[in-house]
Parts: sequence; C-alpha cells; structure tokens
Amino acid sequence: MKYLLEEQETIIRWDRKYPEANIYTFEPSLKRKLKEMEHQFPDMIELEREDKDFVEYIVPKELITIRKPRVISDEAKEKMRQNINKARQSKRPEDDGLQTQLQAF
Repeated sequence: MKYLLEEQETIIRWDRKYPEANIYTFEPSLKRKLKEMEHQFPDMIELEREDKDFVEYIVPKELITIRKPRVISDEAKEKMRQNINKARQSKRPEDDGLQTQLQAF
C-alpha cells in the first residue's frame, strides 16, 4: 500500500500508568535508529509490530526527551568558527609534506 506523505507519521504515546512509551513511525532514520538500539539493548527496546513501511516499538519513557532549542549568539558563533579554523590550520603542517611529495610528481 502506498501512503501519502502526510500519512507517514511518527506517533509517540505514553501514559502515566506504564513506565514504557510506544513509538509508531514511518520515518526511515528513526526506524534505523530504533532497530540499532533494539540490537544493542534487547532488554530495553522491544519491537511490537513491523510492516514494510512502518515499525512500532516499546521503549522506556526515560529515552524520550524534549529539549529547549539551543540559542547561540552571533559572537559565540564567530568564536566557534575561529576555533574550528584554528584546529584545521593546526592539522595542515602534517599535510604539507604530502603536498610537497605530490607536487614532485
């Protein structure tokens, strides 16, 4: 069966009675992540249902979080950019020898 994009949803459901949450998803990246976690932690992550298009897992509620967005000032972004450039430049001297060798050819 072919599903419309708006039908390909992810639903995370839990209630106050049980310690587990139910995750129903069509999202390929989330399906892969849940499958990997199921193999790594089979005692915690349980596959409830699987279809060619969707999966449904039962997971501990503690694995589900909602975080505040990360707000970074322009100054902090610029400082991070500078730090990244510094780190990249510190690696370049090692590459110079290789570049010299390649230019010799």
